[in-house]
Amino acid sequence: MYSMLQLSLRWLKYQVMGPQNCDTTFVEIYDRTTAESDRRKINCGNTANAIKSSSNHVYVRAYAKDPYAVTDFQALFTVFSQGRYSGTLHIMWQIIVNLYSFILL
Repeated sequence: MYSMLQLSLRWLKYQVMGPQNCDTTFVEIYDRTTAESDRRKINCGNTANAIKSSSNHVYVRAYAKDPYAVTDFQALFTVFSQGRYSGTLHIMWQIIVNLYSFILL
């Protein structure tokens, strides 16, 4: 018997070029909804850790206030379910998402 589906997000590449200010350039990770109470993680600078959701929804919000900030992200999303009794991990599918953006005003 399986529990509900969950997601894990692991950063394969996480690079922010420009000012490393956590007030102006960051990535937020939300679990279930984008409500403040469901925010799981805030990454800033060039350090980002993997997360495992408690639901089958994960939202990623990248924010850069600096007009010269350049971001380059590559994330591996894995959908999985764990066996309710044995704790066995069953991977359903994986997808890699590339996010690259820059703003020049």
